Amino acid sequence: MLKWIINILLIYFVYKLVRSVMGSSSKEPKARVERNDGSEELVKDPNCETYVPISSAIKGPDGEYFCSKECVEEYKAKRRKE
Repeated sequence: MLKWIINILLIYFVYKLVRSVMGSSSKEPKARVERNDGSEELVKDPNCETYVPISSAIKGPDGEYFCSKECVEEYKAKRRKE
């Protein structure tokens, strides 16, 4: 019985580890907001995945934030292909 409990706990911890490493992109918000030393919010560009200060980010058609107009166009092109 103790072996089963240990195995179940081990499987659970491996599952949590894999999930944290792989991330859950389907449940992740479109523009993840983070703080940069508490001074200004940063947003993640969904196309190139770089962080950009929100004050200089370009807002896309669906409310996402991008680092440049080129990234907006690339993102739109990728979405059209899907």
